[in-house]
Amino acid sequence: MKQQTTIRALVDRNVKRQLVREFLLRETERAGFSGLTFTRTPEGTKISLRAEQVGRVIGRRGKVIHELGNRLKNDFDLDRPHLDVDEVKNLV
Repeated sequence: MKQQTTIRALVDRNVKRQLVREFLLRETERAGFSGLTFTRTPEGTKISLRAEQVGRVIGRRGKVIHELGNRLKNDFDLDRPHLDVDEVKNLV
């Protein structure tokens, strides 16, 4: 019985990650979303987001990134999400 609960927890975690990925893709589409990685740490969940235009993801005075963090915390029940944005160089 314990095996099933472990598998269920892994499936639930992966479903939640996919929902977060789709949400961030929609919200940062204009900034040139390139991808993201999740890292679970003792302090919370670290999400590294890659985009072509970092300024559009962060926003003026960090307004957009704080709003994204609050929505991740409230809507997706992530434990203390920490968003980290990296710039992707356009190789064209």
